[in-house]
Parts: sequence; structure tokens; C-alpha cells
Amino acid sequence: MDLSGSTSAAVLAPRHVQRTIAAMSAAEHLERLAYDVDTVLQLQLERYSDEAWIPLADALAEYGIGVVAAWIHTGRIFPEVASSGYGALAPCPMEWLDPSTITSLTGETVANALHYFKFKILMKNNWDPTRGASLATYFIGQCKFQFANVYKVWLRDRRAHSGLVFHDQHPEILPPAFNDPARELLETASANTALDLLSSPLAREVFTKKFVDEASYEEIASTTPGIKDAKAAKNLVFRERRRLRA
Repeated sequence: MDLSGSTSAAVLAPRHVQRTIAAMSAAEHLERLAYDVDTVLQLQLERYSDEAWIPLADALAEYGIGVVAAWIHTGRIFPEVASSGYGALAPCPMEWLDPSTITSLTGETVANALHYFKFKILMKNNWDPTRGASLATYFIGQCKFQFANVYKVWLRDRRAHSGLVFHDQHPEILPPAFNDPARELLETASANTALDLLSSPLAREVFTKKFVDEASYEEIASTTPGIKDAKAAKNLVFRERRRLRA
């Protein structure tokens, strides 16, 4: 990480870019706060120009990604969020947090935290060094709040994705007497309308195989050109459902 030529170089020296917040002596902490004050002053003097902001943002992002990704991987993120005052987050099965998902959640969390940190914290003078938190520590605190928001949206979508029901599938609570030809015709029309809203012929083919033919993702991958494996099929379904909700 090259931060040469900027007063932000001292904010996150390379030895502090790690997966936990670095432990420092009292003297080191005071030195860090002095560097941070100087960094913010430089940002103010340069009116938060990209030239001044980007080196600091890159350092914060590298640090935040290391911490947040490790915390998600170990599950530590949940007690960290709870202790920050946000409140407890609903848990999810740990197998849902595969490496790809962790990368996605981490990236969105840190990106949101950077934007908020610049415009709502630094530019509005809401960071107070006399309270003892360095810029790095304060930024990680913001990451906790942003993770909570990102995670709640992801979990809602993921839960819905795992139990997706199209209109052409009869709810189990309905007795057979309700499955008359007129009802089946209406449900088929609703299903076709839903399929027409998908973004591509490939998406429609995958959705039809998954939710009409009830094929597994493995079966879809083996019978659908353009789908290389089961994960690709699953990701396509997830992306389309998120797009439709948006």
C-alpha cells in the first residue's frame, strides 16, 4: 500500500493493516491520534479533493476489508454489531456464508462505510479525537453499522430465495378440491407473466426448469448451455429475483 506524499500515510501504517484492530501503547495511541488530526486538517485544507481523499480511503478500505471479512468468517461480526448498540442480528446458517458471499457482503459494507465516513462523519466534523477513537477505530465502528444494514437486506433476500414459490405451484395447505381447471389456467397465466419479466431467454429457461420442472441446480447445469455449474445456476436465480424486487 503506497501512501507516500500524503499526511494520511500515518493513519494506517502497513503494520496495522490486519484482521484485528491493532493493540497500541498509550504513547502510540496518542501519536496515532496526532497523525489523524493532521490528516483530517489536510483533508479540510484541500476541501476533500480526490487527491487528498483517495489515499486515505484506500488505506481505510484495505483495513476495513481485512477486519470485516475475518469477522464474518468467524462469526465475530454478530457480537461486534450487538455490542455497538445496533442490536442483535438474526442468525443465518453458516453454510450460507461461503467465500463468495463473504466477499460480496464485505465489499458492500466497506463501500457504504467509506461513503458515510467521508460525507457524514469527516465533512460534518463528527469525529472528535478527544474522545479517544482513532480514525481507523471510528471507521471500523461505522463498518459495524453498515454491515448490519447490508446483512439485513441480504438475509431477507436469501431467505426468500431459499423458499421461492411461483404462482404455478399450489400451496400445500390448499385441498385438492381447489385445483380446478379454471384455477390452474389462471395460475399458469400468472407464471408465464412472471417468466416474461426475466432479463433473458437463459434466465427464463433456468427458472422454468427450477420452478416448473422442479429440477435441481445440478440438473439445470448439466442440461443448460451457458450454465457451467450448479453455483452459476443458483447465482443467476438469485440475481434475477433481486432485480425483479428492485
